[in-house]
Amino acid sequence: MAKGFVIAITIVLILVVMLLYTQNFAAKQTSDLSGIAQLLAGEKVAHAWSDVRDDIRRAANLIIEKINNSANFYDSLPAKNRVSDYLHNYGLFIQTYYETPDIDINFLTPGGQPMDLGDIPAVITILPQNIQYYYPSKPPEYDAWAKRELFINSSVENYSAIKDVIMSLNFSNVYLDCKPANPGASKDCEGPGTKTPAKTWCNQNPTTATYPLFINISLSDYLGRSYNFSERCAELDNPGAVWNVPVAHPSGSSDYWVKISFGVIPPRVINVELHNVEVNTSTSLILNTSDFYISYLADLGAEAVGYNISRIDRV
Repeated sequence: MAKGFVIAITIVLILVVMLLYTQNFAAKQTSDLSGIAQLLAGEKVAHAWSDVRDDIRRAANLIIEKINNSANFYDSLPAKNRVSDYLHNYGLFIQTYYETPDIDINFLTPGGQPMDLGDIPAVITILPQNIQYYYPSKPPEYDAWAKRELFINSSVENYSAIKDVIMSLNFSNVYLDCKPANPGASKDCEGPGTKTPAKTWCNQNPTTATYPLFINISLSDYLGRSYNFSERCAELDNPGAVWNVPVAHPSGSSDYWVKISFGVIPPRVINVELHNVEVNTSTSLILNTSDFYISYLADLGAEAVGYNISRIDRV
């Protein structure tokens, strides 16, 4: 009888141990599955946010990157289509087809209010220096996203954050009509009538300039001709400096022109104004620090429904 009692107690203990093990295993498995679900939800939010952000930048035909202390912009001007309309329709597509029951995507103003994606201002800002890369609007002829002009501005307080501006312009429908780029041209690329200097071009001594702008501007055209702007430093002052780039259209029409302005302080850095000219641009703003980020004036929010996982950041 004693032996039977011992066996019964042993069986009970074994069952209790097995029950506890099963409960612990189930709890751990539930915890593991929950962790995996959280991880997958987080990855889905990150992917959706990046995917939509990249589509927005492709819609604007503008690629932006930050490499160390350099803010780089790869752009095409003017816009081939109405960018604002495209962004508006893309926002509708996101809400109607792209969103899934477990992912919620919203476009927000910097104040957190819902907005139409087509209302994003045509301004890209380097923060916290508040240096702006943007397209000015001249209604009613066209909106800013028509991208007929390119401006880079900075306040006087933050202007010294810019160490150098490296800009490349490649013209796709006009050619450089000046020497030495075009040996057969009748005028020089920086000859009489093409340049209106500022107070000084730093007098070849940028250390004495009040507001020195260090620049490196190169031009090229569809014929393979190229020219590098001779000035490497512009002292920004009122009324600023202007370079009317000699270009020509194969038709012989004179209704094509390019003007690059340097200054005025405050707040202008460089302006590129175009008339009927198509150009691909590459612009690098070299700053004195890598502590900055690049932002549109709109927020993109992606949230995993049912999880405390979301990302809201400027695009």
